[in-house]
Amino acid sequence: MLPGIVPEPGRLVRCNIKPRVWSACFALCSSLFVVLLLATCSAGEPTATPGPEGFVDLALSRDGKFLAVGTNLGLHVYQVPSFQRLWSASTQHRVVSVAFSPDGYKVAVKLDGSEKSPSEFATHTVILWDVRTGEQLQSWEEDEICETGWAMLAFSPDGTRLVSGQTKISIMLVRDAATGARAYTIGQVSEGSLAGSGYIRWDVAWSPEGDRLAFGMIDHTVTIWDTATGKQLSVMEGNVRAAQSLAFSPDGTLLASEMGRGKVIVWQAETGKTLHVLELSGDMLRTSSSVAFSPDGTLLASGWNVGTIILWNVETGEQVRELKGHTEKVVFGVAFAPDGDTLISGTGSEIIMWDVKTGERLYTLESQ
Repeated sequence: MLPGIVPEPGRLVRCNIKPRVWSACFALCSSLFVVLLLATCSAGEPTATPGPEGFVDLALSRDGKFLAVGTNLGLHVYQVPSFQRLWSASTQHRVVSVAFSPDGYKVAVKLDGSEKSPSEFATHTVILWDVRTGEQLQSWEEDEICETGWAMLAFSPDGTRLVSGQTKISIMLVRDAATGARAYTIGQVSEGSLAGSGYIRWDVAWSPEGDRLAFGMIDHTVTIWDTATGKQLSVMEGNVRAAQSLAFSPDGTLLASEMGRGKVIVWQAETGKTLHVLELSGDMLRTSSSVAFSPDGTLLASGWNVGTIILWNVETGEQVRELKGHTEKVVFGVAFAPDGDTLISGTGSEIIMWDVKTGERLYTLESQ
């Protein structure tokens, strides 16, 4: 049995074997070869191949014990770091957004409703599940403004609120996380048209204290709002598209966003002033699609559309390490473990757990 991997019935578990093992293995009989192969799998990187097809979004619980993965076919919840699948839920539409409640007891998903006519609102379904039992707790529908896009889900830090939709251009809908009842809206109508926008994914981010909410606007700015008064606090400029990934630093002083054209921008959250513009080799064709701060706030991870993750020094803006290994290009999600020692990243074909200090791949979860 591979350390840390518990296969399910009918589930294929593979590993990458170090070259030095092959000569010894082939010298033995077939039965002994099987025994040695299993015994030496720990020398390579374990690779688990589950049933779901096509990863779309991922979320790591705040305590780092659970990983939720949205796919084209449904939702799958795993234990971390064993990657043992706890339960799965089939859905009629692909899961485009996944979010854990802060206590880790609930997981919320948004289902794609973009199959409707382009002239109509896209109706996306939001579902809440019990993480430990897989029981469905609540569901509702959101009519959003773009037939090919959606606002991402985000729980407030105290777990009482859930940003779940965009009712008008740049107006976010906040609901009661327990009942799904509408609590309030925040934002303002922005000028601009969504015509011809194609795929749009607006990200949203709560500040660690829950007193501010940041989200991308259709005019490509990022705004921060006071959640108590509904007042706009600051406007960040520099993006060349609606922000698809946003992240507050753990102390709430910084806000990071992928900005398009091969750059990631880090702002001072209170003033809106630019602290860093992080570039990947100056290549404008290389675009970041996900960002996340480490728990201690010293590192910023950015996933790129070339299958790599870059770790940046937040204080200096210098590149610390590049994580390579994804076979598919677009890295749609990155998430640090609570201790900051490991990082999980995802593409449409695989999810990888990395050692942050060495850049070594620890586990790979593949989509069939």
